[in-house]
Amino acid sequence: MSWGQAGAGEKWLFKVDQTGAIRISVGGGYIIGSTSVIDNAWHHVAAVLYDDGMPDAEEIKLYVDGTEEDISDYSSYQINTSSAANVCIGAFSGDGYFTGRIDDVRIYNRALRAEEIQELYQARDTSNS
Repeated sequence: MSWGQAGAGEKWLFKVDQTGAIRISVGGGYIIGSTSVIDNAWHHVAAVLYDDGMPDAEEIKLYVDGTEEDISDYSSYQINTSSAANVCIGAFSGDGYFTGRIDDVRIYNRALRAEEIQELYQARDTSNS
């Protein structure tokens, strides 16, 4: 999934890294989780920016199945999200296509608390898992 336009810290990419972990890339910065989600199982994934007034890629927290991820790698970079481009789901320029299924994509205008992420995970519809 991506949103924003290409430019320094303006475009977000939320994807599965070559290691199988979830990754957020924002401009020149990134943060990578540690749990592989390429195991043919359904996973609830989330990313939350806990901004202290100077948003940076290092302030992003990643969640898999309602639990905060240990971070395997990151590169700090200031975020200045642009709203000049549409949200894109499933394809990235130069990165190919996501080959799994994506359901219930949400973008909030505030940072969700860890308890809210856990509640979303617990409330998921498992009828099609």
